[in-house]
Amino acid sequence: MIAWPLMIASAALVLLGPPLWLEKVPPNRFYGFRTPRTVSDPRTWYPVNRVAGRDLTLAGIASLALAFGLPATGIPLGDEGVAVLVMSVPLLIALVHSFWWASAYVAELDRPGSVARSGDSKLGHEAQVRRGTAPPRTPEDG
Repeated sequence: MIAWPLMIASAALVLLGPPLWLEKVPPNRFYGFRTPRTVSDPRTWYPVNRVAGRDLTLAGIASLALAFGLPATGIPLGDEGVAVLVMSVPLLIALVHSFWWASAYVAELDRPGSVARSGDSKLGHEAQVRRGTAPPRTPEDG
């Protein structure tokens, strides 16, 4: 029966995504959305992996929902083709979106005068402090 391996693989996606999404994983060679640019530049690693982690988590949730929901509709997960689709379609959507977002972010980062280049203004102060890109706090900041 193919349902249990599918559910385990889907649950693994759900467990692997949140540490990336929450920016808990520093640049490394083993885990995360790894490209030469993301591994070498924390300003790229954290935003790209935040999106990739969210997408991975959502793909796992979608696969789990399909794995539990399809048998209720009468579609058997024992058919290998159905199981492959249940796992691969959400994962493929997540990968395409992550690559698209990463390329758009890197293009924005490389653009002279871009907001992303001038201090990651979209990121929270704690994330900026972790990366060493935070502007100094003033008393007015609270």
